[in-house]
Amino acid sequence: MARKISIGTWAFGVYSEDPLDFTAVLDRIAALDFDGVELGAFEPHPDPAGCATLEQRAELERMFSERGLKVSAVATGFEDAGFLRDDDNSAYLSAVNRNLDFCAAIGAQRLIVNTGDTPEAPSEVGEEAAYERLITTWREASELAASRGLALTWEFEPCWSFNEPAQVIRIAKELAGPGFGVCYDTAHGHTVAAIGARHVNGPKPLAGGQVEFLDELKGTINHVHLLDSDGTIVDHSDSSEQTTQHVPFGRGEIDFEAVMPALVAAGGDTEWWTVDLCFWPDAWQATEESKRYVDELAATYAP
Repeated sequence: MARKISIGTWAFGVYSEDPLDFTAVLDRIAALDFDGVELGAFEPHPDPAGCATLEQRAELERMFSERGLKVSAVATGFEDAGFLRDDDNSAYLSAVNRNLDFCAAIGAQRLIVNTGDTPEAPSEVGEEAAYERLITTWREASELAASRGLALTWEFEPCWSFNEPAQVIRIAKELAGPGFGVCYDTAHGHTVAAIGARHVNGPKPLAGGQVEFLDELKGTINHVHLLDSDGTIVDHSDSSEQTTQHVPFGRGEIDFEAVMPALVAAGGDTEWWTVDLCFWPDAWQATEESKRYVDELAATYAP
């Protein structure tokens, strides 16, 4: 299987202080010889609400294909439909359905999900109750995805609930299957497993850091995000945005010579590896260098 490299468009849209026109984003990405994009489907770029008709979605798919780009996955909103604090998950499942419709229309095989509440939520409602709601809801959502030949991919982060390594491992092993897997982001992996960032009641990192974490997650990974981390958290007034500060390769603390073999051995030899420059203030400046770095990783750690 030939590795394909994409880049998250959110770095140039919703998380950019000066968002670029979406057409210009695609032109630049294609010019750097990426195989695809990971669509940050949030305004001001195309999203499921603003790109709602079959004709609009066909036009969006055409914008990708005419530049030789595929869509590795979609990250988008769920209209604040939570499910950890309430037994009624119907609003969330409706949002999943809408987002899967969008994915299918533009040729994306993966929909990125997160747990939807900040880290304190499980303690506030009861961890086992929150866990059961999560498993029930994501199992139903996974079945919806699998029935269409698609899959959910869970991006665990310090800013969301169930962010401790033991929690991530438990959920991943419970749900891994055709419609569900873990989106392993090396930057989040560092802050979650090596730093213990935003764990409730104190840090709970693993002694073996990401390597131990990946060994425990073996067989559950269905998507990969790559970037470095300096161990810090984004300084933001909104708790849901206080997540891993992604930094360009070589400017952080991650030992990729140790992490990459563990990632591949754990099942991270996925079709797509995605560059994630989320929150980096000058993402375009770092994009070309990041592409070269990931190309080298792909060549070195080929499946």
